[in-house]
Amino acid sequence: MSTVVARSDMPVSDLRVLIALLSHETVLAKDLMVPVKIHPSQLFLVLGRLIDQEFIDQLTVPSLGPGQFDRRYYSLTEEGRRVAEEEFELLSLLMREANLRVT
Repeated sequence: MSTVVARSDMPVSDLRVLIALLSHETVLAKDLMVPVKIHPSQLFLVLGRLIDQEFIDQLTVPSLGPGQFDRRYYSLTEEGRRVAEEEFELLSLLMREANLRVT
């Protein structure tokens, strides 16, 4: 049995965002809402928390014209990628073990 150390203090919503970002170089917030299954207001709280913890970076691209909003892109930092990969590995291990017990 392998041992994986997890961040047990990480909220599930934060973990979902980190894992969703694993498959993207950079992503707009709106493109995270569907795979993460999170309400927009909650998503921005999570993104702010992950930025504060230095797990993700935010890049703001100025709007292209009047009446348009700046676009904010998000990407994992090196530390964020490490944490996301560790958590994903742990979840995969737990799912395999649970599946073994069920079958």
